[in-house]
Amino acid sequence: MEVIIAVADEPNGNNRIYPREELEKAIQGKTEIFGTVGMFPESGISLSDMSHVIKDLHFEGNALVGTVQILDTTNGNILKSMLENQHLDFRFSGYGNVVVEDGNNVVREFTPVAINAVTNGA
Repeated sequence: MEVIIAVADEPNGNNRIYPREELEKAIQGKTEIFGTVGMFPESGISLSDMSHVIKDLHFEGNALVGTVQILDTTNGNILKSMLENQHLDFRFSGYGNVVVEDGNNVVREFTPVAINAVTNGA
């Protein structure tokens, strides 16, 4: 299943803008990024929490998309069940700097840690 992870150069649900060049740098050389269900306050993801892996990260227009492969784990089974019953979004978890540019919150020096399945789309 192919999903949209981020849309470059547009405010997201957290009112942050990820410039395309930042997203391109963030995924450069990455063949896959793991994720889980929900967001976690810490900046990492434990092996026991993983539910899926996102592969084939690429742009279609300004949309950063990837292919979801659900893992055969406890959280992978939870994700599979959730996807059968509701719409989920997939969003980056990571760290970087948020700077104000022309009145917008722009993310710079972004490093992704995970791409997580979320219900709120933020």
